[in-house]
Amino acid sequence: MYYLSMNSLDIRTNLATEEYLLNKWDKQEPLILFYIQKPSIIIGRNQDYYAELNLPYVLKEQITVTRRLSGGGTVYDDLGNLSYSIVTQKGRAFGNFKELTQPILTALQQLGVQANLTGRNDLIVEGRKFSGNAMYQKGTKLFCHGTLMYDVNLAVLPQALSVFPEKLKANNVRSVRSRVTNLKPYLTTCYQQTTAEFRDLLLCQLFAVSDLQMIQEKQYQLTSYDKSQIQSLVTSRYSNPHWIQGNHQLATYTVKQRFPIGTIEVRFELSDRRLHQVHFYGDFFNQETPTDLEKALEQAPYELTALTDLLKTFDLSRYFGPVSAIELANLIYKEPQL
Repeated sequence: MYYLSMNSLDIRTNLATEEYLLNKWDKQEPLILFYIQKPSIIIGRNQDYYAELNLPYVLKEQITVTRRLSGGGTVYDDLGNLSYSIVTQKGRAFGNFKELTQPILTALQQLGVQANLTGRNDLIVEGRKFSGNAMYQKGTKLFCHGTLMYDVNLAVLPQALSVFPEKLKANNVRSVRSRVTNLKPYLTTCYQQTTAEFRDLLLCQLFAVSDLQMIQEKQYQLTSYDKSQIQSLVTSRYSNPHWIQGNHQLATYTVKQRFPIGTIEVRFELSDRRLHQVHFYGDFFNQETPTDLEKALEQAPYELTALTDLLKTFDLSRYFGPVSAIELANLIYKEPQL
């Protein structure tokens, strides 16, 4: 395994670095990235920018907002959070959070934190979440990335983020604040350090060394060319309002449901009992964006059997994960909210 500890404190640069290295990485050994950033909000690939944020608060506090390549939900980071990303050739492992988060869990357990994976993608300690994880696949390669809330200002979360009530209900909690926790209190006093020191401590555990000097040959160094390509990605994607704000489609009809694979929201118009302008949103994980599916549903009959038959012609798992045609048809056909 190789590693890179990013110097940037800007989430846009850090996500651009991750994407660039995914495209470039050609070694069989995985590459693990660690990055820390100033207050920022990262929206999942398939989410509606305007539905996820408390915009007046975000603008007032000047919190940086961007969108990532992977699906999943919106997260808040600050200098008390340590983000990680594992870049690997194991494209076949898409969706296997158990396998790809295990190195992080093992390192934390060696530090005395009784952490484990629960649900589809959360790492928890004593029933409270400290890490949300997501994946993005490109060809035979993927990255699995996530947050490690070490000493985050938890008071900001309910003020900055909007959360679908069904998501809280599914986790048997009343609020975002009551669902999450920081790792720092679960570490012994000698390990309660700065976020950067915690990062280095975690790296030593991952590589089974006592000092990072012992693994200098495993440290990836960004070249001047790398940095120029990363800056181009920052400009074209992660600082680009069109990418960040995404496709915000207002619609007459909206249906929304929480599934084991996440929340799926469908917005559409109806004319003469036929669908028009169908758009999918949510915190599901997907290998492909559902653009082809949205196009196929244009002018489809608004009738349960016809919808089910049409949806059966698609591999829905690539768009949403394991959800069936009848489940999705039932969602679209149920009484929509005007």
